[in-house]
Amino acid sequence: MIDLGEIGHEERPAPRPPVVRAWLARHKRWFAAGSALVIVAISLYAVLPGLLRKEPTPQPPPAPMKRIEGFPEYAHGARVVAAASAPVTADEVTLSWTLTDFGVTVFDRCEFLAADGTTLKTEFLVDGDVWSGSGCGPSDQPGSGRTNAEMWTAHGIELGDTVRLTMRVGDAVRWDQATQQEVPEKKPRIGTIGLAVGVPVPFERYPLPPRPTVLPSLDVPVNSEQGSHLLQSDPADPLRPITMDLAWKGSYSLSLSATTPGVLHVTIDGITVYDCEIWTFEGDSCGLGWTVGDRNGFPWQSQITARLRESVHLTITPTHVTGPWGVRIAVT
Repeated sequence: MIDLGEIGHEERPAPRPPVVRAWLARHKRWFAAGSALVIVAISLYAVLPGLLRKEPTPQPPPAPMKRIEGFPEYAHGARVVAAASAPVTADEVTLSWTLTDFGVTVFDRCEFLAADGTTLKTEFLVDGDVWSGSGCGPSDQPGSGRTNAEMWTAHGIELGDTVRLTMRVGDAVRWDQATQQEVPEKKPRIGTIGLAVGVPVPFERYPLPPRPTVLPSLDVPVNSEQGSHLLQSDPADPLRPITMDLAWKGSYSLSLSATTPGVLHVTIDGITVYDCEIWTFEGDSCGLGWTVGDRNGFPWQSQITARLRESVHLTITPTHVTGPWGVRIAVT
């Protein structure tokens, strides 16, 4: 998963700057972008002569998603506009494109032969300057991360500029179950690394996967904290907003899940807090956590005018969803 908020992988992360802390934290590899949809249709017809006048015509399966340098053209609400790949032995891959939207999605991909659980430390550079660091390893889905205006302007980059983005891979590590620690691993010599950038696509024009006959059951991740509250959508109207009152104190964590594509908008006293975007019918989830009064918190926290221990209104406003969704709120 790409984490554009820190450099390194095995060390405990330092406090993230406000703009990076606002990033979406998927319970799945949510940055995990571009789910591969494989549909196998097998039709068997045993027709005795004279019993049927006309055989049913099998429906063709959906056309496979176009791939660009190994990345699906559409993933996580974005369309890939620039991509590059290189042998893993090259140690880095670079691409250039013109920045036309601050909210682009950056995808990474690492495929190589190595022991199970092996990942490569990665470092991302913008025009040669270190931007962030994370880890990359073989996965069914590429890693992904959404950017915003502050991340680009902090490097002096504005809309219309040509940007050179590089992913550099370093040492290999493996998670050891016995010691519950990362241990050094031999760096793979066979494989591919890839980097891509996608621009946002309006929901109405995004090629959603086919809707399944039966939607998955709603599974809202359970928070470890005490004082958990579960809010669920109206079965008769999944687009109806839900509001609850919260005492403005302590720490909060939100887990949001939806069984259909759509967006769950989170506001507190009318201030936009978070948008959880779901692009599949797989019951995906998003998460967010914050502490009241945290000086290194999200920028939106400074806009909340409620005093400590006063009540605030937390509202979840869904758009585009067509099935059940839920939000678990944990308070400590």
